Amino acid sequence: KSKHIKEVRGRGLCIGVELKDINNHEVCEEFLKAGVLCLTARDNVVRFTPPLIINQEEINGAMERVEKVFNDLEGKI
Repeated sequence: KSKHIKEVRGRGLCIGVELKDINNHEVCEEFLKAGVLCLTARDNVVRFTPPLIINQEEINGAMERVEKVFNDLEGKI
């Protein structure tokens, strides 16, 4: 949960996070620094498409990093 997230949607492991009041390129850059790969989609969406062979431990680690990035953005913006 973050004030910068408008909506989270997806199917299976393909997840799109619609942002509000923040540039998706800036967010993707922060994810890259944290070791999480993502793509931009449209003007305000960040897309996560992990490999199909990802395991639960890797998902949990990625989610911790995603949460940290959004928490850090709260303090910056």
